[in-house]
Amino acid sequence: MQRIAEILIDLIYEVMVGILCISLVLVGAFALTEDQQSANRLKEIEQSRFGKTILDTIQIQLASGEPIEDLIELLKSVEASIQTEQKEDDDYIRGLRSECDSDLGRLTTEIQAANDRADELQAEIDEKTPIRNE
Repeated sequence: MQRIAEILIDLIYEVMVGILCISLVLVGAFALTEDQQSANRLKEIEQSRFGKTILDTIQIQLASGEPIEDLIELLKSVEASIQTEQKEDDDYIRGLRSECDSDLGRLTTEIQAANDRADELQAEIDEKTPIRNE
């Protein structure tokens, strides 16, 4: 369960990095000509499905001639949605972790009790087993 939580956290982190890169994309979309670092960052963003979708959306929006404010509002809406999903996922993962911790504690106690009982039974067997002289 902990491995699943780690994978989910990594995926969520990648999505949040993409959102942070949206700001870079907006700035880079206007001044990208010679800036190799921005070009490399945009290529990195474009490699993920989410990043490619955002870049395509920005490109279509800019090409349509609609006001940039519409694009900004769209990106803010996407960001808010992702932040909401992030919070829900974090809450879910915290719940899973809590369940795992609880199960681990309970099972550890049960294992210790079973080991103690096995020791008691072995002692009883040893006590009742006659010693043979050879």
